[in-house]
Amino acid sequence: MSLEELLLSHERIASEISSRIKPLMYFDKYLKSGYYPFYKEGLDGYDMRIRQVVNQVLDSDYPAIDDVEPNTIRKAQKMMMLLSERPPQTPNISQLSRELELDRMQGIRMLRALERAGLLILLENESASLKKMSRPEKIYCENPNLICALVPSAERGTLRECFFCNQARALGSVNYSKQGDFLVNGKYLFEVGGQGKKFTQIKDVPDSFLAVDDLEVGYGNRIPLWCFGLLS
Repeated sequence: MSLEELLLSHERIASEISSRIKPLMYFDKYLKSGYYPFYKEGLDGYDMRIRQVVNQVLDSDYPAIDDVEPNTIRKAQKMMMLLSERPPQTPNISQLSRELELDRMQGIRMLRALERAGLLILLENESASLKKMSRPEKIYCENPNLICALVPSAERGTLRECFFCNQARALGSVNYSKQGDFLVNGKYLFEVGGQGKKFTQIKDVPDSFLAVDDLEVGYGNRIPLWCFGLLS
């Protein structure tokens, strides 16, 4: 469904689905092992297969899009691990680059390459989105299964935000906002959180919504997080 349809009718939609299945029973499993189609072959070795995909992308695809040395590939692997372990935040590119023994521009170019390779999401504000070498405001792994495969102890809040960002990007633009977590299509502002999440930060902002985890059926502008998996 479209984002607009979900925003207007999420209570009815969630109620109809929840009358037939219990989506929260499956949502946790999806976050850990539902994104890549090879889950259909069984979950034994699922995380290992994801790590193999990451290594294949870095070993084969990365050199195909950029002229890089083996040492650079190793640094890209380390960058993926460092970013997976850290909660989404405004990145300190200079510090990250020093940890990888890169200069600042090399660090940004590596981030952009990993984004093009489908391993990272670089979230920017609207004004910076046209600047190809600007610093991103937040960095996410491309999907929550990728985080869980690289960091089994990943924080729930990180998985929530990653899931929302991954799903919303299929509909159009997703940008960083100082007022909330995500600005979608330049209009709709979202905060993502658990059941205790309040409207405090965005209460006076038009077209603002909460995407709430552990909620089966929402009400008003509180929408169950799992419902964003219905978007297309």
